Amino acid sequence: MVSGQYAVLFVIGFFVYIALMILIAYLTSKKGTTQGEDYLMGGRNIGLLLLVCTAAATAVGTGTSVGATANGFRDGWLGAVYPLANAIGLVTVAFCFSHVRKHKFRTLCEELQFYYDGSPYMRKFMSVVIFIVSIVWVGSAINGGANYLAYLIGMDMIPAKIITVLAFGVYVFVGGYMAVVWTDAIQAVLLFGGFVLIAILAIPAAGGFDNIRAAYEAAGNPGAMTAFGLGSKGVLGVLAVALASYYGAMAGPTAHMRVYTPPRPRPQPAGPF
Repeated sequence: MVSGQYAVLFVIGFFVYIALMILIAYLTSKKGTTQGEDYLMGGRNIGLLLLVCTAAATAVGTGTSVGATANGFRDGWLGAVYPLANAIGLVTVAFCFSHVRKHKFRTLCEELQFYYDGSPYMRKFMSVVIFIVSIVWVGSAINGGANYLAYLIGMDMIPAKIITVLAFGVYVFVGGYMAVVWTDAIQAVLLFGGFVLIAILAIPAAGGFDNIRAAYEAAGNPGAMTAFGLGSKGVLGVLAVALASYYGAMAGPTAHMRVYTPPRPRPQPAGPF
């Protein structure tokens, strides 16, 4: 638990941040994005910068910011494999699946139905599978956010989970997909700015790379400071981590949804010849 003035500052900052997210959702809803296709898909008019920001912020959740960071502390440069493989997965989706925009899919289930000759059974089956996966995914995010609150300010888990649900549930309900995109963009800036700042402050505080290397050697893991942790986990171990992160990003419904939402390229006018 964080004590003293820092806990108070965290609580104030947290609620100011949530209020800002809800305000953005409200302003977004005033632009006519609260019904039908506009609400669900942002009018299929998401620009490149917002698209990159929302994809990046979605990829960085509790598991990445805490779990992958913990693995970085435990296994050194192996921690770099998670975001790198995740980013390659998102780039793969962007380049290899962008052609499906012309079909105006709204869900990954519809896209999979297309690949299986329009089979309605495939769409229905995958709808159930993705629904279950989404429940687990959202539940994990709620649990992770609640653990943040519980750890930082000593709050019980039940009210922490309720606050976490309301924190993102309200602005999503009010503003729909565009509210998610805009709040994701803000979160991406804060997250990656915070990651860079932590690295800048933490490495000198630990005494530099020489002291960090000595600490890993004293802990019996000298290979942690080798490239991508190859000296610690070996080629197969690093490859397993990379493939898990890569396919997790590439096969995620949210990653494919980002492909459906940009505007389709306008046809070029015919030339004089």
